[in-house]
Amino acid sequence: MSETRIIYDMKDADYRAVDAYGSTVIKTAATLSVKHARTGRPDSTSLSRGRLIHALVLEPDEVEGRYAVQPAGHGNSKAVREAKAVMKEAGIIPVSPSDWDACNRSADSVRKHPLAGKLLSSGKPEVSMFWTHESGAKLKSRIDWLDPEAGMAIDLKSVGTVGATHPDRFLREALRYHYAAQAAHYMDGLAACTGLTFSWRWIAVEASPPYAVTVFNIGEGLWAKGVEVWRRGIERLVEADSIEENTTWPSKVYTLDVG
Repeated sequence: MSETRIIYDMKDADYRAVDAYGSTVIKTAATLSVKHARTGRPDSTSLSRGRLIHALVLEPDEVEGRYAVQPAGHGNSKAVREAKAVMKEAGIIPVSPSDWDACNRSADSVRKHPLAGKLLSSGKPEVSMFWTHESGAKLKSRIDWLDPEAGMAIDLKSVGTVGATHPDRFLREALRYHYAAQAAHYMDGLAACTGLTFSWRWIAVEASPPYAVTVFNIGEGLWAKGVEVWRRGIERLVEADSIEENTTWPSKVYTLDVG
């Protein structure tokens, strides 16, 4: 799929099958290396919970066919292991009763939040885009929520640390995980696919009590930093493609010191 296009109803598996660079690969290439970016890793527990929260908030009708609550009990017990194996064989993701309850409470907090709930009252979830960067790199993105009429793009972030939705602490999260580089990627895709300029919002929700929710936009300084990281990631990936090598860091002895 090489043409520039935006798709509102694409299945996640079909999106993932497209050979193009997504925001996670680009961020990792920029902040670690191309070799790290192209090395697959299993989902962490927090990432798995985050995906369930996303599904509950953004695509609630899809949850039943993708997730199910596993039997209560220790996760390593024979009964639970066998039940989980049956679920996975059927293509269902098993979720512990405690995680199921927490994720539902988190999603409910988003839906009931006066501002976040309003932002998600119109628009489309999981919007896929495909375009070509000026460098020739094939890019793709999948925006959590897009409201074309309001000109609003939204990214839902679930955070595992209590209090991380406080503005000061969420800024640290944004810097640590390079959320702005992801935003730059999405906004470039929107500009390429629609020719329009969209506003950007993050909806941050805690994945544990009290399930606090906060809505953020992006300031000029953070935006500039995100664009810088995003461009650096693409440059490294394009360079690696040109020499057909998954580069890491230069092979030399590095000096560690404190000032």
